[in-house]
Amino acid sequence: GVVHSPALAPPLCYKGCKGLGPPVREECDAVGGNAGYDSFKTIHVKTFSEEDEGLTFVASASHNTPETDSFIAKYKKPNYESRGSSLKLLMVAEGSAHIYPRLAPTMEWDTCAAQAIVECAGGKVLQAAGDVPADAGKPVVYNKPNLRNPYFIVYGNVVQKKAKKAKKAIKFGEEEKSSLVSPVNIVLVVVLAIAVFYFTTVANK
Repeated sequence: GVVHSPALAPPLCYKGCKGLGPPVREECDAVGGNAGYDSFKTIHVKTFSEEDEGLTFVASASHNTPETDSFIAKYKKPNYESRGSSLKLLMVAEGSAHIYPRLAPTMEWDTCAAQAIVECAGGKVLQAAGDVPADAGKPVVYNKPNLRNPYFIVYGNVVQKKAKKAKKAIKFGEEEKSSLVSPVNIVLVVVLAIAVFYFTTVANK
């Protein structure tokens, strides 16, 4: 996929192809000519857990919806940015945003090139339930009879947070182990040993 953004300052061009390593972002002129080798930068999505606080969401500057606001509100202390066109997908691809929920209509030509770059950068563009049939949780696909996209959500590299239960169990085990050798328990063992010795001696006499 190739996306050229001449309106940015400086103009940028994003390129990615599966099997050829991470995608690149390069500075270029208004018609797509590059600004030299030094302007190249490989890009990657961010790795995060959906339980993290302060995730950055990007959404449409002109087509925001109540569904989008409700989706973002489920997260802890989210940050919010708005952009236009396919730049929103590219913000996830380059790691400047974590998630882009597009819960509004788009067409295949709006997203196909940018989706290729997101996937090359380690992210996903997954279908979501909306106003057209969708296979929720599966990647957005193309060359459909109906060229309208389902709603979708763009994610960086989402990982599961490690459970804290195991750590607590280990800590509890250590506390339990340490309690077995507490001074009180030592005294009780000594007293019990003396009592057993005394009664055994008396019984033998």
